Amino acid sequence: MTVDLPALFGSGPEAHPDGWRTARPADGDLHAWGRDTAGRWIALVRYTLRRDDGPGMTVTHWVPSSMVEPR
Repeated sequence: MTVDLPALFGSGPEAHPDGWRTARPADGDLHAWGRDTAGRWIALVRYTLRRDDGPGMTVTHWVPSSMVEPR
């Protein structure tokens, strides 16, 4: 699946060259579906957040279902 990082973090110019890359979607894995207290679907996802200077960091967290798409 793909995580829509620009929608999740907000989009804007890449002004900090050493920052985490959130301007493009990231490939990831879907681990579970759940519902929040309002009844909306949320997805437990794992993906790698990258920077230019290294291998990145794998993160796992819940995101709104609108932030994920099948590959």
